[in-house]
Amino acid sequence: MKHQFHNGKQAKTGRIVLIVNGESVFIPAQNNPLRSHPAGGNKLITPQKRTNMKNWTIGKRVTFGFAIIITILAIVGLASFMLLRQIKANQEEVINHALPGISTVGQVKYLACEIELNISRQINAKTPEQQKAADAGIVEQQAQIQKVLDDYEKTISRAEDREQFKQVTIARDAHLKAIEPLLAASRAGNSAAVQQLLPAVQSAYAAYMKECDSLFQENVQFGANSAASSQKTMALANTLTTVLAVVGIALGMLFAYI
Repeated sequence: MKHQFHNGKQAKTGRIVLIVNGESVFIPAQNNPLRSHPAGGNKLITPQKRTNMKNWTIGKRVTFGFAIIITILAIVGLASFMLLRQIKANQEEVINHALPGISTVGQVKYLACEIELNISRQINAKTPEQQKAADAGIVEQQAQIQKVLDDYEKTISRAEDREQFKQVTIARDAHLKAIEPLLAASRAGNSAAVQQLLPAVQSAYAAYMKECDSLFQENVQFGANSAASSQKTMALANTLTTVLAVVGIALGMLFAYI
C-alpha cells in the first residue's frame, strides 16, 4: 500500500490529499497530522498530554481530599446551626405561647365554675352570713380570673390568639353583668326574680365556657403545628447529615480507587 501526502496548493483550500493505492482521499485540515507548526515548517503535532488525578502526587491528593472533607463538614455545621435555630424557635412558640393559653383556659374555667357554685350557695343560703360568705367568694374568684387573664394577655403575640382572647373577655363581662341583678334579688329575698333571672345567668355562663373552649382549641392547634414543624426540621437535619456522610464516604472510596 503506497501512501503519499500532498500538502501543497490544496492545503490552502482547507484540506489535504491522501493518495492510497492511487486513489485520492480528502482530509479536512483540522485533522491533518502535518499541520503547520507555529515555529514554521510542517511538523507532526502530537496531542498534549492530559492531566488527570492518576498523575497527581500524594501531597496533592491528600490536600484535595482534606479540602473536600472540610467543605462537607462546613456545610453540615452551617445546616445544623440553621436547623437547630428553627427547632428552638418552634419549641419557644410552644412553651411561651401555646402552653400559657392552655393553662389560662384551665384556670379560668375552674374559677368560673367556683363562681357558679357560690351563686348557688348565695341564692340558697339560710342566713345572711352564708350569703355574705358566698358573695365574698364570688368577688375573690372574679379578681383571680382578672389576674389570670391579665397575665396571659402579656404573652399574646398572634392575631388569632388575641382575637379569641377578646371574645373570652367579652363573654366574661356578659356573665358578670348577668350575675349582679340575680345576686341583688337573692339578697332582697325576691325568689320570683331569682327564678326569672337564673336562665340568663346560665346562658351567659354557657357562652362564657364556649369561648374558653375556643381559646383552648386555638392554642392546642398552634402547639400541634409548632411541634409538627419541629419534627419536620429534625427529619430534614437527619436526612442532610446522612446524605453528606454518604457523599463523604463515596468521595473517599473514589480517591482511594483512582
